[in-house]
Amino acid sequence: MSDPAGSKDQFSSSPFSDPYPVSAEQLLRAQDAFIEWSTDMDNALALFVRKYSFDFPRISKALRAFVEHVLQDIDGDEMDCDSLTADACRRRWALLDQMEYERRQQISQQLSVTRQVLETQVAEASTPPKSASSAASSDSAPRLMSSGGGGVPGGGGAARTPARPLPAAAASPPVAS
Repeated sequence: MSDPAGSKDQFSSSPFSDPYPVSAEQLLRAQDAFIEWSTDMDNALALFVRKYSFDFPRISKALRAFVEHVLQDIDGDEMDCDSLTADACRRRWALLDQMEYERRQQISQQLSVTRQVLETQVAEASTPPKSASSAASSDSAPRLMSSGGGGVPGGGGAARTPARPLPAAAASPPVAS
């Protein structure tokens, strides 16, 4: 699908228009290879980062307690909790944050393109066709007669033609009243 004109301009106003400050490759290389992060650990890390406002020494202590008491005692997972240092938690958080940023960046780009497509469709639907065949058919179209002017009931003036329905509205069945 080609990128409609102007969608890059709309995306540039998004908070996700700039690339993440550190590449994913750098963040992946910085991870501790001996720590196997699970989804449960990632979710707990995200919770503790918000709860303790990026205080990574407190976060690592809370994560170690979570792993020891929940994942090991209840779930039976084996892991060396001493490897969950403040620095390891900070590096893992940076990778998770970068992945979330890129996900939101893709959503923002898709929304920008969708908005541009919709605006183009609305503009095309509201613009009357300029061909000779459509001019002849518009003469036979029913006209709303007002009792007054400018299409306002009670005023004096010219007749109005009804607006064309949008393609989606024209395809849908009428609603019974």
